[in-house]
Amino acid sequence: MGSRYIVCSIFLPKTVEFHSDDVEFSTSPYCDNSESALEQSLYENPLSNSVPGSPRKNGDISDKEKSLIDSLRDNVPHSTKNISVSALSSSTATLTDHVFDSVGQTSSPPSESSILHCGSRRRTLIQPAFKDPNLPPSSVAEHGGCTKNTNTSSLFPHLTKPSVKSSDNSSHSFKDKLDCARCVVTDCHSSNGGLRNSVKSAQRHGYLSDVLFVGTPGLSTQALSDSTRSKMENLLKNEANCYPVFVDDDVFVGHYNHFCKQILWPCFHQQISCIPNSITYEEHLWKYFCVLNEAFADRIVKLYKKGDIIWINDYHLFILPMLLRKRLPNAKIGFFLHVSFPTSEIFRCLAFRKALLEGILGSNLIGFQTEEYARHFLQSCSRVLYLEVMSNGVLTDDGFVEVKSMPTGIDCEDLLNKLQTDEVSAWINKLSDRFRDKILLVGRDKLDHVKGVRQKLLAFEKFLCMYPAYRKRVVLFQVAQSTNEENATQSSVYDIVSRINSCFSDLTSQHVPVYFLRQDIDFPQYLALLTVADALVVSSLREGMNLTCHEYIVCQRQRKKPLVLSEFAGSASLLGANAFLVNPWHARGMAEAIYKAITLSPDEAAKMHERQYNLVLHNDGARWAKQVCEAITSAWENNMFHQSTRIPLFKGHSFQSIYQSTKRRFFVLDWEGTISSWGVKGEIVSSNMQQAMHLLSSLCEDPVNDVYVASSQSCAEMETLFYLLPNLGLIAENGCYASQSLLNREERKWFDMTAQVDLSWRGSAKNILTRYACLIPNSFIEDKNVTFIFHFESAEDKDAAIRVAKDCCNAFNDDVSGCHAVPLNGAIICEPIGINKAVATNCLYAMKTSEGVKYDMVFAAGNDRTDECLYNWASSLSKTEPDVLVTTVNVGSRNTAASHLSSSIIGFNKSMEVMYRNN
Repeated sequence: MGSRYIVCSIFLPKTVEFHSDDVEFSTSPYCDNSESALEQSLYENPLSNSVPGSPRKNGDISDKEKSLIDSLRDNVPHSTKNISVSALSSSTATLTDHVFDSVGQTSSPPSESSILHCGSRRRTLIQPAFKDPNLPPSSVAEHGGCTKNTNTSSLFPHLTKPSVKSSDNSSHSFKDKLDCARCVVTDCHSSNGGLRNSVKSAQRHGYLSDVLFVGTPGLSTQALSDSTRSKMENLLKNEANCYPVFVDDDVFVGHYNHFCKQILWPCFHQQISCIPNSITYEEHLWKYFCVLNEAFADRIVKLYKKGDIIWINDYHLFILPMLLRKRLPNAKIGFFLHVSFPTSEIFRCLAFRKALLEGILGSNLIGFQTEEYARHFLQSCSRVLYLEVMSNGVLTDDGFVEVKSMPTGIDCEDLLNKLQTDEVSAWINKLSDRFRDKILLVGRDKLDHVKGVRQKLLAFEKFLCMYPAYRKRVVLFQVAQSTNEENATQSSVYDIVSRINSCFSDLTSQHVPVYFLRQDIDFPQYLALLTVADALVVSSLREGMNLTCHEYIVCQRQRKKPLVLSEFAGSASLLGANAFLVNPWHARGMAEAIYKAITLSPDEAAKMHERQYNLVLHNDGARWAKQVCEAITSAWENNMFHQSTRIPLFKGHSFQSIYQSTKRRFFVLDWEGTISSWGVKGEIVSSNMQQAMHLLSSLCEDPVNDVYVASSQSCAEMETLFYLLPNLGLIAENGCYASQSLLNREERKWFDMTAQVDLSWRGSAKNILTRYACLIPNSFIEDKNVTFIFHFESAEDKDAAIRVAKDCCNAFNDDVSGCHAVPLNGAIICEPIGINKAVATNCLYAMKTSEGVKYDMVFAAGNDRTDECLYNWASSLSKTEPDVLVTTVNVGSRNTAASHLSSSIIGFNKSMEVMYRNN
């Protein structure tokens, strides 16, 4: 039986609509009988200079306006009679008043009412809408209004749950009408369409089988009675495998509309929000964020069965992984961030940065759209949490969290099928006829500050100024999806649209350069628009993955028109040079790119499109969903294998018989922190020198033992330290130099492992370390032949020293190529990339085996992150040489790849003595 997949996102892919045949609008606080946006748009003048969005007063429209409206209204297929195309106004034109969003974009929350006409009988859709509690309440600063002892406080003990009053925000009569209403399961237009379509495609291809969805239903459930809520829950469960999370309105609005959209969304898109301007306000919103994530955790824990794969999606549920990890310690948990991730400089501005990172690190796997976003996340973990990061993940005390880039995709097969429908074909014919003499540029974006609609319009205005021959030939058709709140970007965009149409419109030919639609369009119309476009223009200032351009490429399978794409969109990393990449902040450069796109030769356009199409086809949604789920399982398996709680203790008597039965043994032992304590920093003599030397001497006395000691010390320091043990092999500077064991110390020869490595980075590295060392009193730098060790364990202010060390690691790894910084307890080691203890050990081992030596026992021991490569080398050796008995021991209780643990240096040395002692 296959695994179950619990897919979690803020909105379920399905929701419930409440229909009633006998509801009067005037009696419901949720219903509105005002003129619809579609009906208003029919009276908009396509050549007017009025501010977009201002409704036209009731009255007749001119014949000129009628002709433009009717040019797209007639002969609409029967299934779309109620969503006719309007005047395509430069002001507020719209194609439809119903949003069927199937392409991965989220729209605004459900409107309070929609009117559907079925023959002569009127049926009303009465959807409960969220009521904004006008956060924060006046009592937000009073701690007495908070409810304590929530599960969230165990993870974030400094927080308390905000007071949530289950106020009845609707009349009893409206509740009764909802109880009597007919419930219909339908698509949730607020959900993540890209995720929904990818999972659906993966199920169709057999990649995923038993899938459960967990999320909020996308409408207010506070207005529902218990019986209605239960009926709704059963419907979603039985018809769509959806398990709703119910929260009160103030919790949802405080979480989604305020904390997520006003604080996290700008930050994740490289912008520091000035909202909120009250610390108390932000702290209150953070509590709502925690409460909703806790509600998700409660729901998932009740659903969870052993072996389930929990797949959490997007920033709304950023702390959910750790909440689940606390309650389901052995669960398979993965997290995928669909939006971009900011640089550490931006992320560290968040007040709750540490709690957010700790929350997401409860996952086994964290997925990002691009390598760039994954790198930003790793840098934030290093800088904010002072964790050691690798190129493929983060090392925490509880395990290794894998980090991967896995770009999302679309359901190409389903999209190609929809393109063949009569409805889409009809719209293609109408749009082609309407713009038959025009070069059509198309855009579809949310009207907020990160989608770059303003920058696109400015670039188009620049294009018209630079290329006057195209002023009456090129049209920009911009679909502006609605957002949850009005913003300054909207008024600026409206002004630019009016200015362009005022300057470049032509009354005689009815040419309008910009058709601006202030809401989304029906999906068949959207596909038709992409198909007839001569270029799609994407100008995002920051974006995870723009799936609109993927759909455009599929829709252009026949016409093969080019794509103008912002280099700051995640899709740019996938498509690369196969699109016209632009900087949306550079209006002239973008205008030039538009000109190149519309003047590109058909042969070049066809070649470019073919490469684009193959990339989109190969990186489709089904493969992405399969890849994510497989990566979660793989990361969990690797982590469970290396969990500290499952690693046995190293006990000498258990290995005594193994030691005595083997005939040739290879030992590599770390010096500092493994068989010897550090002693005084900067000095090579340790505090337990006598015990350590006795252990090494005893091992070296046995002629079948080849013993090597690895250290961060230099060659000269190690020769001085082990002067009396010439038959001891040495590895200096963490693998930069190596020496074989010899009988005569005068013959010792060092092998330079960095001979073929560029060490030009040392000058820059020393400057960086020196700059940060000046900020920490009592710190100092050890300058070896190759490596540097930055010691700050003697600093008086430990917290300040750690903060400076975080910045030092981040600056070092960002600015210096060819090397990396490894944070340790009280120190930072800077060493070349590709050179470590494992490389040196493998070289020494290979030299011995090439001389005919055959080992039947390999033993490696260490204590910190620099020794993990040694354990991995030994582990791989057991696979290539199965006859060799391999044992790896880590001194300390941290998570490790070693096969055994030892609690202390003294305990390890005593166990070693027991192992080699001959009873």
